[in-house]
Amino acid sequence: MTNTQPSAHPNIHSENAASGLCEDSDSPADTPDPYDEWTSPAGHKFEHNLADRRWQPLLEAGRQTCLVLADNFARKMQLPAFEVSILWTDDTEMAGLNQQFRQKQGPTNILSFPALAKLPDSLSSQSVSGQSVSSGSVFLGDMALSFDVLTKEALQNGQKPEHHLAHLFLHGLLHLTGYDHQEETEAEEMETLEIQLLSEVNIANPYEGDGNRNEGK
Repeated sequence: MTNTQPSAHPNIHSENAASGLCEDSDSPADTPDPYDEWTSPAGHKFEHNLADRRWQPLLEAGRQTCLVLADNFARKMQLPAFEVSILWTDDTEMAGLNQQFRQKQGPTNILSFPALAKLPDSLSSQSVSGQSVSSGSVFLGDMALSFDVLTKEALQNGQKPEHHLAHLFLHGLLHLTGYDHQEETEAEEMETLEIQLLSEVNIANPYEGDGNRNEGK
C-alpha cells in the first residue's frame, strides 16, 4: 500500500497508450461499458481505465460498498465533490509502475499518485491549485491496483476479495488526501481511520493479526 510523491504525479493512462491500455488509444479498452466510471450518491466520480478484464466481476461485487465508503470518507474529511482516476491492472504493469516511480522490484497491491502536495485547510475556497471548487469537483489524483496481488492477499488473509478491494480503495483515497504510514504514529492514525470507516460498511478490522501490513508499510 504505497503513496508516491505528488512531484512524481504521472499520467499513467497516457503512458500506457503504446500497450493499448490507454483510454486515448484505439484498443478495445475504449469500448463503452459500465466500468468506465463510478459516481457515488454524493456525486464523487471515479474514472476507470480497465486494463485487465478479470476485474469486472470483482468491481461489480464491490461497487456499492466502495461508493458508500467514498461518501463516508468525504464527509469525514470534509471534502467537496472530488474526482479520482483509477487504473485496474495486473502484476506485470504494476511491477513496471513500481519500478518507474518507486525504484522497487515486483508488483504491489496499490499505488497512489496525489495531485496536490498538500490539501489546503479549507477546500471551500474558490480554487485549489487552479481548480474551481465552488463550481465543480477537485481532482485528487490517480490510483493503480493489481488484480493478481489483491486476490492473492485476500485468499491468504481469509478475506472476501470485495472486502479487500474496499480496504485498498479507501487506503488509496487516504493517501491522495495526504495520509501516509512511513512513521509509526502516521500508520496508527491512518489505520484507525480505515478501521472506523470500514466498520461503517460492516467490514471487519483488516489489520487484525497484522495480515495486511505488507511491504508497502
